[in-house]
Amino acid sequence: MSKTPKDRFRTFFHNVKYHLRRVLKRKERPMEAFQGVRNDVRKLNRALHEEEGEREGAERAHKLVKKGRRRFNEKKYHEAEGLFRTAIETHYKNTWAHTYLGHSLYHQGRHDEALESWKTADRIDPDSEAASKARKNIQLIERRASSAVSELEQRLRGE
Repeated sequence: MSKTPKDRFRTFFHNVKYHLRRVLKRKERPMEAFQGVRNDVRKLNRALHEEEGEREGAERAHKLVKKGRRRFNEKKYHEAEGLFRTAIETHYKNTWAHTYLGHSLYHQGRHDEALESWKTADRIDPDSEAASKARKNIQLIERRASSAVSELEQRLRGE
């Protein structure tokens, strides 16, 4: 069952209060709170403008991602990959599905595919938490590749 617009607004204002409290308690910087609220505004806007069919697809994809995460945590990466791919087919804009697909592929040693999946998550919604996690993984892989190239160059020079 999907949330009503009233429920969505209630959640939004709850999140605003949450960020305000964290700023007042000095657990969050004002800019971080602003970014959190800005992301919540975008989510609210998207949710209110989605068509019913897309909303149902988004909800089904969300359930598939949750199931995939369980398989991933059980180290059943191939099964998790299938669930994340199905979630993407159901609702392509689900950034968590792309991010977790990348994790599953990475754990299967398919690093190039994982990198593409993470880049897709970042392209779809760069302001999302999922995209932020994807970017961290992209940067990690790029640093490792750069380090490996440097090490290889040093060995070739005989250093």
